Amino acid sequence: MFLVVALQAEAQPLITHFGLQCESPLGMFRIYRSKSMALVISGVGKSLSAAATGYLCGCSNGWRNAPWINVGVAGHRDVNVGELIVANKIIDQSTTHSWYPPQLVSSVVNSTLITVDEPEETYPQRAAYDMEAAGFFPSATRCSSGELVQSIKVISDNPHQSIASVNARSIEQLITKNLSKIEQFMNRLDELAIEV
Repeated sequence: MFLVVALQAEAQPLITHFGLQCESPLGMFRIYRSKSMALVISGVGKSLSAAATGYLCGCSNGWRNAPWINVGVAGHRDVNVGELIVANKIIDQSTTHSWYPPQLVSSVVNSTLITVDEPEETYPQRAAYDMEAAGFFPSATRCSSGELVQSIKVISDNPHQSIASVNARSIEQLITKNLSKIEQFMNRLDELAIEV
């Protein structure tokens, strides 16, 4: 299982929950591992997300057809803060390129996810908005089978709760509150990986 997250605040609840240990010495990106899981912190933006995904793949020989999940927070026009969504369509706003992750886990609400270059404050479409998925997805599908590459996001802001109110503490709390759902999603992908 490979996890790609942008921020330390998004990663910390996962690191703690799964008992991941920081690799030493630190390389280009910070990687945390256990025997069955690896997590990389990419930093903000699709270019860094793509680079960190490739870096983690290159540092992890022998894990063919393992699940890859981009976990983080996102804004949404219509979904309540604290809800978990999975991307069923990822759009790179700047290039209009789209990807369609197969929907294999039915227990999570799905949504279009638009990757933007700057934080979205007006939510013009009925979609989630992040800054990493369009970098993560095409990079991760070079490392594993396409159906095992997914992007799940906890909604952190919407028209009723501004992105200005989002900070490291609130992000950690949002991820922490959704840990059981995230883990269930991960376990289902692990089961599917055995079949691939």
